[in-house]
Amino acid sequence: MNTALGYRIAPGGTVAHPTIKSLVLGQFNPAAKCMWDVGAGTGQIAIEWQKLHPDCRVYAIERDGGCIQSICENMAIHHTPRITVVQRDVAAGLPGFATPDAIYHGCVSWTDVNLCPILWDYLAPGGTIVAVVGQGRGSAYVREAQRTIGGEIGRAGDEGFRFEYWVARKQ
Repeated sequence: MNTALGYRIAPGGTVAHPTIKSLVLGQFNPAAKCMWDVGAGTGQIAIEWQKLHPDCRVYAIERDGGCIQSICENMAIHHTPRITVVQRDVAAGLPGFATPDAIYHGCVSWTDVNLCPILWDYLAPGGTIVAVVGQGRGSAYVREAQRTIGGEIGRAGDEGFRFEYWVARKQ
């Protein structure tokens, strides 16, 4: 396993660039009662949110077993044992989970199905969803979500690292 920015990374995994982390965490309401990190990878966003908001119920949802191992190791390293780690493909559904006020979708480009509308349906009224993309298919997915659901598409980063994101708030 590799390490980056203080997080263990499974082979083929990535850690969120500091610009992504700042953007995502800045979009969510600090009073959120439940946050989902979908396509959690290293669990970095879930862990950072839990450290900032220890009373929030946080789920790290990931389908890859190697990433699940990284998430658990990173939770131990960063002293955030209260995060609920779930190995599951979101397209198969998420029955019985607490309704999220905040959803981070960081694996937009890595799925064969556009999960944005599926996740939107789970989001509580008043909640926020943020999806970050860096590849073509993910960009098409967030543009489709923006057309059908609403929200804003933005770009951030610098010349060395640029990305696109979608933010939508549910009324």
